[in-house]
Amino acid sequence: MKTALGFWFCLSVFFFQSFEGKAQCSTLDFKVDVTKGCAPLVVKFGAVKDTAVKTIEWDFGSGFNLGKDSIYKIFTVAGKYTISIRATLKNGSVCNTITKVDFIEVLPVAAPNIIVQPGRTLCSGQRKITFIDSTLNTASRDWVINGKSHLNTPQLITDSFLTTGYKSLLVVVVNKYGCSSIFSDDKYINVTDSAASNFCAAIKETNVGITADFTPNVFASDRTVSSYLWSFSGGSPSTDTTSSPTGIKFPTTGFHPVTLKVKLSDGCIFSKTIDSFI
Repeated sequence: MKTALGFWFCLSVFFFQSFEGKAQCSTLDFKVDVTKGCAPLVVKFGAVKDTAVKTIEWDFGSGFNLGKDSIYKIFTVAGKYTISIRATLKNGSVCNTITKVDFIEVLPVAAPNIIVQPGRTLCSGQRKITFIDSTLNTASRDWVINGKSHLNTPQLITDSFLTTGYKSLLVVVVNKYGCSSIFSDDKYINVTDSAASNFCAAIKETNVGITADFTPNVFASDRTVSSYLWSFSGGSPSTDTTSSPTGIKFPTTGFHPVTLKVKLSDGCIFSKTIDSFI
């Protein structure tokens, strides 16, 4: 009789604990402050539970990890996310998992893709430039070009500058989902002065033709020359990349054009050709 009573007592405790665990687990849930938004989306998760819960585990798509009752999660990649929560009670029982499928939706945001023509460096005193927004799925865009606003413009916009120097660009694009992104650069465009390039040569006549030593004359304000390219029609050699080529031979009779092309430190290229130099 004593053994039977002891067995009944243990069985009663087992059923009581199981019933208690299921009752308390039935209150397990979670809530969030937002379910949909643009990337990167910050979501605050909060567990809904009672005092019998000892630990909480969260699964945001990569497996369960121990966490706090209240937790922040940043979603950087667009898509839908299934969220799960489970709890362990103080008596060791594990609650059933609560899963909400596609509960969080992160909307895509495309970084502005800007094209400029003729380029980001305007050489030869050019002042006119065309900006093209090639960002995918753009619904609207605002430009701020060197402090001047152009709101809700079409995909292509043309502007001009009255002075040289660096010019700023700020672009705000809004896509079809209503998500916005910003591009900003304080030195996006460089407007430069024109440069003057010329050259001269010391010529020696020989019985086999003409030999010439060339000297460049480049005036480019505060810019420096980063490379030279000489072209000698009928000359030997026919090209040279030094600043002052010497000993260029022209063995044949006739007129020989000479071209000097210089590239400056800001990327601008200037060329000078004299058709009948030799």
